[in-house]
Amino acid sequence: MNYKAALRTDRMCKATTGLRVDAFNALVADFAINYLEFEAKRKKKRQRKLGAGRGSKIETIDEKLFYILWYMKTYPTFDVASFYVGFHRSNACEWVHTLLPVLEQTMQRKFVLPQRKIADPEEFLRLFPETAEVFVDGVERLRQRPKKKKSATKTYSGKKKQHTRKSVVVTDKKRKILVITKQKSGRRHDKRLADKE
Repeated sequence: MNYKAALRTDRMCKATTGLRVDAFNALVADFAINYLEFEAKRKKKRQRKLGAGRGSKIETIDEKLFYILWYMKTYPTFDVASFYVGFHRSNACEWVHTLLPVLEQTMQRKFVLPQRKIADPEEFLRLFPETAEVFVDGVERLRQRPKKKKSATKTYSGKKKQHTRKSVVVTDKKRKILVITKQKSGRRHDKRLADKE
């Protein structure tokens, strides 16, 4: 993955990671600290020494940060991610599951993660006082058909005629996303899911 080419201009960096070059560089130091903490915890759980198996294609902290930001921005399948980076799709999956908690911890420490739970409409109005009107809509995302019949029935969306996961999105007039609910099975109705959340 030629991440250095993407970091030459703000335009390309923003297109691939969602950040400008200076914002990316500012995030590297915090990400490195959190990654080292994560690795220290993981070493305690290891049963074998480091170094066995095939070598990693993502070696530097900059590459690791670029990979997880690129993944979050473009959201490719693991097959596509492995094609771009040059390793097996299982490694693409493993790197995402390794680096995502590190990125979340970094963003929490920088106080930029959004608040996840809003209890009632009064709290919503307190958090977003400038919002006069909101738009609420259910969003479905395709998923593979589960092997178990019970799970397959639960995730089947009659509206889409496919297996999906559903969440409710609340936006304002400027299309700014204010709230996204947790994903639930695609069989649920938008209104019922919105009422519950």
